[in-house]
Amino acid sequence: MKKNKDIILEVFFCLLLLIECIALFLTKVHVYEVSRLLTVVLMFAYNYKGNKTDVFSLYVYVGLSLVFIADVLTMFYYKEAFLYFTGLATFTLSYIALSAIYYRCRQIVNRKKIPSTLLGWAIVQFILIGMYYFMSGISDYIMAAQGVLHTIVLFIMMTWAYKANKREGNNRYFLIAAILILVANLFFATVLIQNNQYAIMRVLVVFFHGISILILSKATNKYLEANLDNQLDFF
Repeated sequence: MKKNKDIILEVFFCLLLLIECIALFLTKVHVYEVSRLLTVVLMFAYNYKGNKTDVFSLYVYVGLSLVFIADVLTMFYYKEAFLYFTGLATFTLSYIALSAIYYRCRQIVNRKKIPSTLLGWAIVQFILIGMYYFMSGISDYIMAAQGVLHTIVLFIMMTWAYKANKREGNNRYFLIAAILILVANLFFATVLIQNNQYAIMRVLVVFFHGISILILSKATNKYLEANLDNQLDFF
């Protein structure tokens, strides 16, 4: 029954993602915005475990919540620079939350808690948001620092994804999701370099990022089926 529900949600997600990509390419702004937010809401339903809440689901929920907030904020691209920057920064925070999944996956036998490194980078991110708001005269430098921080978080995520994949060799979804997140970010960097000129590049960003979230959720669900442990600490 649960597998049938998951398959239905996966199909709906893919249809919504397709609508989102087509709307973005055709510059149907309102259709794009609505479908984009609905895909995130659908992922909440996909990862819902009822009373069987586990630490991995909590990290997914945090990551999805931050992605949802980032999606809303980045919709103000042409209206408010600070909100757009905060949206980009929130995407970085969402990757910090998702990185915690990979760390806990590879360390679950030793029951290690989340390293202070991730919390430290999250604090740095909030500092950059504050600097962008109060020190707008150096916004270009702060944006560059944001890019460096985002790259560091992606590197950490990829490293832990690789190590988690070595431990969970039968669950390739973890590594595939991380690779797709990296691909989406490479396309996004291209969009920034090209000054947002080509719609197809933005479509590729949306597509690969959406698929990566779906696959990471699938990886988490598959992992929990084999390694359910509800007694882990959140941090």
